[in-house]
Amino acid sequence: MPTPTLASVRIAGLLLGGLLCSQGSAHAQTTPAWTRAASTRDYLSIHSGSIRHLDAAGNVYEVGQFSVAASVGRTYLYSQGSYDGYLGKYNADGTTAWVRQFGSAGEDGAADVAFDAAGNAYVVGTYTEALNLGNGVRLDAAPNSGQKVFIAKYAPNGTPLWAQHNDSYPGTMLPTCPPTARVLGVQVDSANHVNVTCVYGLATNFGFGGMLPSTPLPNRSKPGANSVYLARFSATTGTPLSLKPILYISPSVTAGGLAFQQRLLTTPTGGTYLVANYVAAPSFSTGLAFAETASPDVLVAKYNASGLVEWARTFGGPDWDELTDARTDAAGNLYITGSFKQSLRFGSTTLAGAGAEDGFLVKYSPEGVEQWAQSLTSPGADILRGLCVDPAGNAYVTGGYAPQARLGGTALASAGQLDIVVAAFTPKGQLNWLQRAGGTQDDEGFSLGFTAEGRLRVFGYTGTSASFDAIPVYYGYAWAGFVAELAASPQAAPPAEPLEDAPLPGQALQPYPNPATAQLHLPGLAAGTRVQLLDALGRVVRETTVSAAAEVSVQGLAPGMYSLRATDAQSQRYVGRVAVE
Repeated sequence: MPTPTLASVRIAGLLLGGLLCSQGSAHAQTTPAWTRAASTRDYLSIHSGSIRHLDAAGNVYEVGQFSVAASVGRTYLYSQGSYDGYLGKYNADGTTAWVRQFGSAGEDGAADVAFDAAGNAYVVGTYTEALNLGNGVRLDAAPNSGQKVFIAKYAPNGTPLWAQHNDSYPGTMLPTCPPTARVLGVQVDSANHVNVTCVYGLATNFGFGGMLPSTPLPNRSKPGANSVYLARFSATTGTPLSLKPILYISPSVTAGGLAFQQRLLTTPTGGTYLVANYVAAPSFSTGLAFAETASPDVLVAKYNASGLVEWARTFGGPDWDELTDARTDAAGNLYITGSFKQSLRFGSTTLAGAGAEDGFLVKYSPEGVEQWAQSLTSPGADILRGLCVDPAGNAYVTGGYAPQARLGGTALASAGQLDIVVAAFTPKGQLNWLQRAGGTQDDEGFSLGFTAEGRLRVFGYTGTSASFDAIPVYYGYAWAGFVAELAASPQAAPPAEPLEDAPLPGQALQPYPNPATAQLHLPGLAAGTRVQLLDALGRVVRETTVSAAAEVSVQGLAPGMYSLRATDAQSQRYVGRVAVE
């Protein structure tokens, strides 16, 4: 019983991963010129579910799923079963380096890819029958049938180094429906760990290498429900290190328990951001929950290094909202791009749509506060696909727009049906500069990022011909890839100082014990000082005073992460965090 994913519904968002935004001199406020543009002379794959990422060296990796036949660059693939998956690498000049196929007699696919500092690629996907990856690396289908999750490490030259797959246990699964696992996202953190999110339903247990989840989520056996897990592996050996449930997707009237199109990002403090499309009723082990939606919305959750959710938010509109990319800056702010239809509500801001589809860029603070939102709109179809953020917090986007489009309040000239857009926004959401390219046919930017040399490289496709300022690009066939560069460099992070229009956050509290179960000791606070505890949604769930023993009670609070706020008699503010168990 295959579980539907966005990859089988429409072309998935084309993402950018493993991107290096290195420090350098500040770029000019004027629009940078195109300095290089060339056709890859390769057909750009547009298969359902294809996702593209740039590594730090400017190479582009593509993962996806296809049926019957597909071409990835100049490599032609033929499926061995109903669906096969693939991982392809394009060199920095856009030519195809190598392609690896994941195929068996069943249904297989690749969903995401991430990179480490050495340029190794970690691809995740699903399979149903045994797969031989080569170099002695194999994925088995035994002991139980059903769709499984895999993660495989590839060297920069395409050699498979190791692979892992999930264990599945028959348990109470329905006899006519074997257990089904799906993978959502992958990322590599600074501690040389590979983190993978995966979904499992219709069974009592889920694990890797005999390792079971640390804590089960409730109602896991309910038909149509799914649990989302965060699995951690050693990047060197592939050894499973931990497995934690992080989200529960309740059955939905419209789509069952469905979460898809996900991004994982590491925070500066070692935590994790999860950003995903969903059509269901998501909830967390802390009791935090959201209602189901009639159409796809976007879910954002932040977890600490221990896997406890700190906060969660949702945003979207009355129609289809699609996530395409997400990035963080050096301060831990979160930026998200995508598309929406009709309108999109982000905090107190509502973006109005103008056509069949419009693009968006939004920003969250590390505390989950909605900062600002920008839109790309026209009477036609527009989308923002690729995203990069430099150390100073400037956001760079690329995508495609139709005639009469506006981005950040600025009108864009058009040369054809769909043109390429590249734009930069300041940390406060102001349009810094805007550049375009294109021809009389459809052209679009898919991904962009700063290379190790500090060049802003853009990858996408063009029609038979296109112009990048005075640089012509001609191939003669539509859907040919292009690689182009702009005379723009990333800004270095500014010295740490408080914003003029924001109050100081307050002196840091050092509460203990942390985690706490009953009484929480707050050293430095006088008896009678009022203290507020806020949940992951920012709601005040308890307001109390410090006792003579310098303690406050956390008894009766649901397990999870809480923020502490206090102000003493001298108006000195204090802030902190505590985990309640």
